[in-house]
Amino acid sequence: MLKIQEFARRGGVTIRAVRHYDSLGLLKPSARTRSGYRLYHESDLKRLEQIIALRAFGLSLADIGHALKHKSALPDALRRHQRALLEQRRLVTDAIDALGYAERALSRDREPDWKDLALLVKRGGNASLLEQARRQVTERRRNWMPLPEDFAIMRDIKAAIERQETPASPSARVLVDRLKEAIDRFTGGDPELRIAMRIVMADQVNWPGPPIGAKFREFFIEAIAA
Repeated sequence: MLKIQEFARRGGVTIRAVRHYDSLGLLKPSARTRSGYRLYHESDLKRLEQIIALRAFGLSLADIGHALKHKSALPDALRRHQRALLEQRRLVTDAIDALGYAERALSRDREPDWKDLALLVKRGGNASLLEQARRQVTERRRNWMPLPEDFAIMRDIKAAIERQETPASPSARVLVDRLKEAIDRFTGGDPELRIAMRIVMADQVNWPGPPIGAKFREFFIEAIAA
């Protein structure tokens, strides 16, 4: 039998913690001395290790107490907590993506769509904000029939890039306006799809491709920002 001091030391916790677990009914001593001191068996260490692990996972002491009293409840408690942690991870991932998008927008002296970004993060799903945006854009492309004007603006922008023009040049502003119209046709007036396109384009640093692709994205970002 182990006195509480040795039991706590072996378990890597404080005496106060062991007493607290006793008061909550999580870990009762195997016996007591005539003077009332707690005595624990070696087998009680397994119970203590289980409590410590569940606390490390983030379960509340109330949930741990219920699960330990009803062994069949422990798997359900673990599943519920896992789902909650996955949702927290999803929110954190989305928030990181949204912060990156906002930071890139501000670095270009543009005001991010704070309200829309917040809604996307809160609504979410199991995928990250960037993954959601990519999926939205990809799904739209599968069901979209481009017009001759859409092909023409892509061709004209490529020609402007070859002439070393940038979106800021006066002659290229006309192309930017035409690209805005093409984007409006693509989104069909759907504000969420437009935001998704902005998020995907803001991730351009992770896109592989030749230099002309990067130049074209400059035109696209200028047009989609409006």
